[in-house]
Parts: sequence; C-alpha cells; structure tokens
Amino acid sequence: MSEPKTYTQADIDALKESIDKLTAKNEELVADVRKAKSEARAAREIDPETYRAEIERADKAEASLAEANKALKTANTDRDKATKELESERNAARTFALEAEVAGAIAEGNVVPALVPAFKAMIAAQAKADLVDGKYAVTIGDKSARDHIKAFLDGDEGKAFRAADFNGGGGAPGSGGGKGGAVNPFAKDTYNMTEQAKLIKADPTAAAALAKAAGVTINI
Repeated sequence: MSEPKTYTQADIDALKESIDKLTAKNEELVADVRKAKSEARAAREIDPETYRAEIERADKAEASLAEANKALKTANTDRDKATKELESERNAARTFALEAEVAGAIAEGNVVPALVPAFKAMIAAQAKADLVDGKYAVTIGDKSARDHIKAFLDGDEGKAFRAADFNGGGGAPGSGGGKGGAVNPFAKDTYNMTEQAKLIKADPTAAAALAKAAGVTINI
C-alpha cells in the first residue's frame, strides 16, 4: 500500500494553475461548439455533405468539451483535497508547537502539579502560534509564551501557582499542592477566606483555577 501524499503549498499552487488553464480551454471549446452548431445550421440549407461534416465537427467539439469538463472537475477535487489536508497538517503542527511551548514553560516555572491542568487551560486560552520563517512562534500578547509565563509566575498574581522551592530543611511543606506545594486558600486543609478575597481581587482567573483544583465553585 502506497503512503498517502503529503501536499504542500506549491502543490496547491500548481493545481490552481492547471485549473486556470483548463478553465480557459473550456471557454475556447464552448465557443467552438457554438460556432460549429451555427455553421451546421447554415450548411443544412446549402449542401447535405457539408451539413454532415459540420455536424461531425460539432459532435467532436462537444466530446472534447465533455472531456475538458471532466478534467476540470478532477483538478478542482484534487485542489480542494490538497487544501484541506495542508490546512489539517498546519493545524496539527500549530497545536503541537503551542502545547509543547506551554508545557515547557510550565515545567520551568515549577507549577504545583495539581494545578497544572487549570493553569495550562488558562494559558492556552491566551496563547497563539503563528508561522514565522517556517516555524511556529508561540506568543501571549507581545511576548513569547515562555517569557509571559515566567513573568506571570514571578509576579504576585502567579505565586499561588508555584510550588515552594525544596530546601532540605525540616520545615513543614505547603499544603496546597502536596509536598513542597504552595498554599491553596481554597483547599480544605488550608481554607482561608481572607487570602481567598485577596486572590479574587488580585487575579480572578487564578482564583477560579485554584478553587476548581480544590473542588470549590466560586462566583466572580
């Protein structure tokens, strides 16, 4: 079994050029058919032999037109298929690049494991991937996704998502995300209404994500 063809933009451009040529040829053949039929009608009143010859020419012109229409239909189908497959490939590559970039930034940012799904969803909703020089550049606003995520996690609004740094000492770990995790004010064992109110005011999106991770529904 042969492997499916992978289409490129060059393939689609070539198909479009072929379609343009076939369309032009069809227009010529339509004109030929009309002319041949007109001449056949005129010849009918002049000479039977000439009339038959003109009828044959008209039939051949119509047959050529039918073949050309068939070729044009096939070319259009191939073009549509190629365009759809190329767009599908681009979407898959765009999605892969975006997810890989966001996942890498989250790993570097030491996000609390339990909060990763919510944090990833929040970030992915803001991120976009654009093709630049043959590669997808993932950005959020006017920054690269990695720079944006790092700046967010380093700031006051994002600190609730960061796991506490491991320090080898005997201090008790934060209880929001497991051992070494940051405190989640919505979690059952660290429930703190004052901290909740502060977080909701500072960053409603982060507050909603933390609440969801703790199994709590809040109205913002």
